[in-house]
Amino acid sequence: MRKIAIIAVSCLLLCMLLSACFSPYQGDTGTITISVGSSAGRVAWNNMETDNFTHIITLSDGPGPDQSRTIGPGVARASFIVAPGMWTITVKGIWNGKMVSVGSERKDITTGTNSAIIITMGEATLDTFDVTDLVSWNAAVAAIRSGGSYRNYLINIPTSIPAPVTIPGVSAATFGSVSGIDLTISGGGTLQLGATNGSLLYIGAGQTVTLQDVSLQGRGTSGTDNNASLVRVNGGKFVMEGGSISGNTNNSIVGGGVFISGNSTFTMSGGKIFGNNDNYHGGGVSVISSTFTMSGGEIYSNKANNNWGGGVYVNGGTFTMEGGSISGNEANYAGGVYVVNCTFNMSGGEISGNEADYGGGVFVNGSTVFRMSNGIIVGSADYTYSGKPYTKNTANTNPGAALYVNGGTATYGPDGTGNNIFASIPGRTDDTIHVEDGVPITTW
Repeated sequence: MRKIAIIAVSCLLLCMLLSACFSPYQGDTGTITISVGSSAGRVAWNNMETDNFTHIITLSDGPGPDQSRTIGPGVARASFIVAPGMWTITVKGIWNGKMVSVGSERKDITTGTNSAIIITMGEATLDTFDVTDLVSWNAAVAAIRSGGSYRNYLINIPTSIPAPVTIPGVSAATFGSVSGIDLTISGGGTLQLGATNGSLLYIGAGQTVTLQDVSLQGRGTSGTDNNASLVRVNGGKFVMEGGSISGNTNNSIVGGGVFISGNSTFTMSGGKIFGNNDNYHGGGVSVISSTFTMSGGEIYSNKANNNWGGGVYVNGGTFTMEGGSISGNEANYAGGVYVVNCTFNMSGGEISGNEADYGGGVFVNGSTVFRMSNGIIVGSADYTYSGKPYTKNTANTNPGAALYVNGGTATYGPDGTGNNIFASIPGRTDDTIHVEDGVPITTW
């Protein structure tokens, strides 16, 4: 059987079109060069230079096995050898782990032909699913699981439905092993945990899920305990822009509301995480060897019933707090935030009204590097700042209402007005900061 050698090339131009043409006939083989076309197509490419993109080129539905090659950013080459015949050539443009453009052309590839292929790249669209009950939820999940890598999805759960959509918990990735998917959940409705224990959402490796204005609910105070967090992230990305995560009691492992591990990423810019309990660590959010960035939203009224981190627990990785509030949470150690063997950078936001035996606001332990350049960690007295009242953090049996440093290093300095952050708090008393002997703490 005569075959054709196909050469694919990605160039360094802004583009919308991928053009391809066969070289002159060379014996039993020919070549096809897929290169970037004109400078049009800025919408499809989100105004980014082409050398920031990865292209995935797939030949499918032909007289031989499907083939796929990935062309990385910049000039790269990928070779295909295929049987002559009708083939579907599909090109996906990937940027920052998300498919932003796609194009496809059905082409009859014949030996010795000097013809041309033009693949028009358009902005990648969303596949949308309206979810109103368990049946439509299962259908959406099944479609995403079988839809292939690098697809964009929207699940709409409307507020108009009369009752929450009740679904069973899961202990493995909701959307299977498919990677590169980007899913947004919106519509204002509610997903609620049913009788089966597990997470409402389990986000796997290479998957991104954005929660906008949907409520994720556990069984509440009247329901039975669960054995998992409501949102579990293992190797993926979770983005919370709005909505809420509430009413879950996890009596196993860590994380009442959200649990991320395995080099995952959690970005919170809005929404609320509240009313969750964990019998171990991290009533609201638990982070292990991963990255949590908080620029907005609220984490409040969560509990770590027997141990550490009523609001947030971080063991390994990085926690960056740029805004938002962590308040009214409870634990034995660190009512607000417990950090161990990690990096905690605080440049904004508020930690207030939390309660623990040790470290009402923040407890720093292990080899943690804690650096605070702005924001508010309230001390052992209520106060009002710029007309806004702040509730004190409480350490019930030991010093350290705002900060308890048991290991690592802690650095804090002036706020935007040049005042020392802790010293400028009205009503500050000596039990606001507690530092164990030999632990370095510096100011600037």
